[in-house]
Amino acid sequence: MSSDTPFIDTARDVIRAEADALGTLADSLNSSFREAVDLLLNAHGRVIVTGIGKSGHIARKVAATLASTGTPAQFGGEAPELANMIAFSRRCDIPLLGITKAPNSSLGSQCDVVLQLPDLGEACGTGVVPTISTTMTLALGDALAVALMKHRAFTAEHFREFHPGGKLGAQLSRVSDLMHAGAAMPLVTRGCDDHLPYNDTNRVTGRRSRRPHEPTQDHLRFCRVPGRTSRTTRYPAHPRLPAGGTGLRNMAWTAIRDWSPGSRCCCR
Repeated sequence: MSSDTPFIDTARDVIRAEADALGTLADSLNSSFREAVDLLLNAHGRVIVTGIGKSGHIARKVAATLASTGTPAQFGGEAPELANMIAFSRRCDIPLLGITKAPNSSLGSQCDVVLQLPDLGEACGTGVVPTISTTMTLALGDALAVALMKHRAFTAEHFREFHPGGKLGAQLSRVSDLMHAGAAMPLVTRGCDDHLPYNDTNRVTGRRSRRPHEPTQDHLRFCRVPGRTSRTTRYPAHPRLPAGGTGLRNMAWTAIRDWSPGSRCCCR
């Protein structure tokens, strides 16, 4: 028997215990979940999500998920501040939603809506390491966020506005977010048509290059970009490149990459 078998068995037991707990959580949902969604939909301003210890880490994730899916939210408060936050919400008539195993606890008894977690112990076997309870809390937070998304008809376009950074934001970027426009566009001097080669697909100048689709030295200009007097960059004479001019296209890319907004070549 492999020496890592006991560790794999333990991992499987933990994952199965948490999966079973999620199934029990799904079956336990009732009208309180609908009340929680209504409470969040009708909230004014930001939703403040808080928790103590491991629940605080879960609360940060739930707050981030809500914020990126159309519900303004942020994490706030630590253990010493939680009691003050509850008292403040009661004094100022701010709706309070709680997720807890004990609806009659000091937290649950103060909440307007309580989402009760099934008391299934923890996956560690000793009941002292938050595992099953944090998984259920995280799943319940995700369920709230997705329910709010569906109610608001939240789309990928909305997600791009709320979450412009990171890998997900990059996947949803539009061309207009990446390309230059207006004065920032790299432009080539007009009136340079006489430097383009003549070939079967680009009849411009009336003269033929030595090898069609392969521009010669005469078809390039050496231009000095203002502010970069220490180097001379090779630029194509015109943006309409020959179909087969691979080398010219490479140099065109270099020109566009190095061209600063508002720069002019020396041939103007």
